Amino acid sequence: MINNSPSIVEESREQLEQLLEMVNQRAESESSTADQVERDLYGGVLELGRHLLQLYFTQSSVLEEKQSSVEKAGESYQAAGQPKRKYRSVFGEVEAQRYYYWKAGSSGVHPLDADWSLPEQIHSHWVQELVAKSTTEMPYEKALEQIKELLPVEMSKGTAEQLTVSHAAQVEAYYRSPK
Repeated sequence: MINNSPSIVEESREQLEQLLEMVNQRAESESSTADQVERDLYGGVLELGRHLLQLYFTQSSVLEEKQSSVEKAGESYQAAGQPKRKYRSVFGEVEAQRYYYWKAGSSGVHPLDADWSLPEQIHSHWVQELVAKSTTEMPYEKALEQIKELLPVEMSKGTAEQLTVSHAAQVEAYYRSPK
């Protein structure tokens, strides 16, 4: 894997410098408003968060040690590449690249996915939580529209429905479990 961490760090620094410069310019401008600055900062901070989250995944991937095989539930899985995976967070979409181990007749394993506690779905746990909470209060279309106004989150109504059903099943299991 190519280590793109230095370029991500530089992009993050550049993003922060642009935000600082924008604030300074707006403070000196007689025509700028707090509303304009707030909106521009919000978008910039989300973009900075996306860069930093990408840095986290990139750095973790670089540090992951490739093994010739891994064991899971008494079964041996052989190294089979380093595929990328999209991850949609509250900051936007990033990519995670990690080693994949495969064995005939199985779907294979990505050990780093477990270390990262990645959900099976492309959307982060936090995005899923926000959607699940919002869709209990209002129709799916309205909930997704409101979330998209605040965050760079793309999700279809069907995905939101599946996610909500999945979360509902987990709630039922939680209440049935012994305390």
